[in-house]
Amino acid sequence: MRKENNQLHKIALIDKDDEMFAILDDQKEEFHDFSWTHIKSVHEMMRIIIKEKFDLFLINETIIKNSYSNSSTFQTIFNELTPALFVISTNNRRFELLTNNSPIYKIINKPFRLNYLFDLINDILISNKNKKLNNITFDQFVLNPSEKTLSFKKHNKICFTETEFKIFIKLFEYSGKFVKKDYFLKKIWGIEEITSTHTFETHIYRIRKKISSNFGEKLKILSKSGKYSLKCN
Repeated sequence: MRKENNQLHKIALIDKDDEMFAILDDQKEEFHDFSWTHIKSVHEMMRIIIKEKFDLFLINETIIKNSYSNSSTFQTIFNELTPALFVISTNNRRFELLTNNSPIYKIINKPFRLNYLFDLINDILISNKNKKLNNITFDQFVLNPSEKTLSFKKHNKICFTETEFKIFIKLFEYSGKFVKKDYFLKKIWGIEEITSTHTFETHIYRIRKKISSNFGEKLKILSKSGKYSLKCN
């Protein structure tokens, strides 16, 4: 099952080992509707997903270290627009608790047949495709969660990256209020402690540039004392 535009589904295999990727890559001729990207660490994953969009995250239990083994951290990395499938051992209760009661996570237990894995992936992709995400309208702006776009009076559409969209949604949720940078770092990157990173400021700069180039003064991101706010004019 390919996409409507006949493109391959992009799946990120997040696994510190090479064995599973070698097996999947060896089957690429038979299961030719998927393209695989092998990511070997959480750090590498967070760097890549800023720039690249995937249709599904396939996560082997080898990747998750103790510092990332809590559901709130995973919810900051993934969201309901990009489903995640965990590959775990049947006796691994910790990961079952980690993903318990979360609709965006699916689990496949080892061992499994490849055909079963690919059928499950197809089911997840179809389910995600059929999920209806309503547009959000405010002050003649239309925010499209499915496409990660923002338009004004159906014109001047701008496209956000995955991370830019997450930031903009958080700004929108607190429109008119100033929100601390720490809040964004925790909710979007899972960073609990204050760091000297300028990643957030870089994304704010890119979002501001897109907004000002297309909407002028109609929409602004204000900042003061390390806090940020979205304002419509």
